[in-house]
Amino acid sequence: MRCAQGGGLTDSERTARERIRLQAVVRFECGKTNYAVAAALRVSERSVERWRRDEIAYLFRHLLESLLVVLRMERETCDHSGGASTKGLEASVHVMGRR
Repeated sequence: MRCAQGGGLTDSERTARERIRLQAVVRFECGKTNYAVAAALRVSERSVERWRRDEIAYLFRHLLESLLVVLRMERETCDHSGGASTKGLEASVHVMGRR
């Protein structure tokens, strides 16, 4: 049974886990095998298999989160500069496309 969000880890433990996972991604891009990555990072080979399988979804999720941050910042800039107030993601995308 899996624990909800974070698996019962503290914030610092979650950060350390994310750091290890990102190190694994770098090794994937270098063509390392699951066994080599697991040995280098001192984690189970099963974890590495799961990370490799989830790599695209993981990176895509973080890309979307970064994009949403940029869109929110753009919307705040428009709202604070006296421009038209934008509502929702579609309006933010439209505002960014006008530049």
